[in-house]
Amino acid sequence: SLAEGIRQLSGSTSFAAVLLDLSLPDSQGIDTLLKLREAFPQQNVIVLTGRNDRAIGIKMVKAGAQDFLEKGGFKEEDLVKTLLFAIERNAILSRLEETQKAAKIGHWECSPENHHFYASEEVYRIMDVPASRTTFSCEELMASSCPLHFLVALHARVPDQDALEDTLT
Repeated sequence: SLAEGIRQLSGSTSFAAVLLDLSLPDSQGIDTLLKLREAFPQQNVIVLTGRNDRAIGIKMVKAGAQDFLEKGGFKEEDLVKTLLFAIERNAILSRLEETQKAAKIGHWECSPENHHFYASEEVYRIMDVPASRTTFSCEELMASSCPLHFLVALHARVPDQDALEDTLT
């Protein structure tokens, strides 16, 4: 179940990646991924889908999954490759966090339409947000009382990536 998976991820054990089935007893479809990403925004998630529909997989990647595999439709080497990429992604993100800390810069992601917000630890440090409060939900970020609310206005000024790509092609 999604609840049990979240409980396991909340424990002291670190996981290189999560293989997430979109059909769980307590959650179905994209909501399963969104709930997991909200609870663990930096966790590598590989979506398993029983439907032979590439569009669903692409939708999941756009919503934050690192990759998708069709249940029963992938070979052992496909799973190994996907897991190795996930492990390497963790190493790269760790080095990025260390570099940002040394340079005293941070990064953030905001996608209100997907209810996704993530800010690096360095953003919280720069903004002097207490260490006990180093995550905000997208809904909290939208409130003007949130110390990081200014990021919403800043995000609105950044051109839409898809529109920018359309302009360049």
